Amino acid sequence: MSNSIAATVTPAAPAQPLREFWSYFNANRGALAGLLIVLLVLLTALFAPLLAPHAPELTNNTVFLKPPFWQAGGSISYPLGTDAIGRDILSRLIYGARLSLVIGLAVVALSGLAQFVLRVHHEGPVLRHRFAQRAAGNQQGTQPLEAGRDAHRIAIAEHTGG
Repeated sequence: MSNSIAATVTPAAPAQPLREFWSYFNANRGALAGLLIVLLVLLTALFAPLLAPHAPELTNNTVFLKPPFWQAGGSISYPLGTDAIGRDILSRLIYGARLSLVIGLAVVALSGLAQFVLRVHHEGPVLRHRFAQRAAGNQQGTQPLEAGRDAHRIAIAEHTGG
């Protein structure tokens, strides 16, 4: 008989989740472009007082409906022109990024809340039934797995009307 030495195999270190995510995210050019746009809007909203050339609510009676600087009659002091009451359009767009972000975050929060409420509404009877089954099983010293699965199916059928 030959003596064979068993090779020790060391398992590969698990990849860090953030690095793994970034490697997949970095491969998608559309995702990177979207991230760049979101970061640009976020930084614009954050530094709006420093970036805006004029106060967004400030009116100037001498520059009503001024065109953008690249058109005839435009001025570099109002790069995108002015509106009907003399407010700088660029400044209003920069400050408007703040409101856009607040609205976007509110929509995401409300949709998450709606999803949570609907899920609890849908799974509430099922979860209550599971809890009751587990409590009854634990009092007897056993965990009724098959009975719990059957009760789960029955509760779903009762809840959905099927």
